[in-house]
Amino acid sequence: MKVKTIAINIKSADELKDDVIGLCERAEKGEYLDEVKDAEVSFAGIETVKKILTLKRIQLLKVIKRKHPKSLRELSRMLKRDIKNVAEDIKILEQVGLVSIEKEGKSFKPQVGFDEIGFRLAL
Repeated sequence: MKVKTIAINIKSADELKDDVIGLCERAEKGEYLDEVKDAEVSFAGIETVKKILTLKRIQLLKVIKRKHPKSLRELSRMLKRDIKNVAEDIKILEQVGLVSIEKEGKSFKPQVGFDEIGFRLAL
């Protein structure tokens, strides 16, 4: 089985801005924007990564991947954490692209679409 990796890129704010400008320029020219082969998420500095990927959120990602909870309530029980705190962590992780939410009836099923996280730090 192939391991799917999500890359966390740590770039300067200027590098992130240049990436966005480059994509916009390509889109304006009508160029086809290829899908990224391996998923990537970029942050402006290590401090930002540390704020997003706390130990509790890393644990949350592992539980979602390994145990496949069917709802946020089930996830909070698995983690033995208050559902409000779990929901807030899920919201943050969803905003940065590390978690997706699938609505199933009245429940929201969290999903993680990768097996490992790799870090890239430009020097």
